[in-house]
Amino acid sequence: MYLAKETRGYPYLIQLFGAKLWDLGVKVIDDEVISAVENYAKDMMFSNVHRLILHELSAQRSLYAQTMAKLMGDSNIVTTSAIAESMGKTTSALSQVREALLNFGLIASPKRGEVIFTIPYTKEFFLGELSELHDD
Repeated sequence: MYLAKETRGYPYLIQLFGAKLWDLGVKVIDDEVISAVENYAKDMMFSNVHRLILHELSAQRSLYAQTMAKLMGDSNIVTTSAIAESMGKTTSALSQVREALLNFGLIASPKRGEVIFTIPYTKEFFLGELSELHDD
C-alpha cells in the first residue's frame, strides 16, 4: 500500500524504492522507512530523469512547466487559463507549447482546460529549479 501510493505506479520509481529497501534490509515497510527511502528516490529521479528532460525542453516549454509547477498547489492540477494568465499570454498563444509537452509525455490533460505532470516529482523538481534560479 505504501509503495503504490508513493511511487504512483511509475516503474522506474518502483525500482528505485525496491532497490533501496533491499539494500537497507528492510523487513517491515512503514511511514518512517518510506520517508527515508523517498528522499533517495526523489534525488535519483531528479538526476536520472528530470534533469535529462529539462535539457530536452526548449526555453518556452521549460517556462510553461515551471509555471505549471508554481501554480499547482496541493491538487497537482492547474488550469491552462491560469498558466496563460501567469505567463502573460492567451491559451491560444500557448497551445503549441502545451501540445508539444503533451506529445513529449511530460504532461497530460485529465479534462479540457486542465493539465497535470505525468512523472512523479516533476512539480518538486521544477519548483527546486525555480528556487535555484532565484538563489543566484
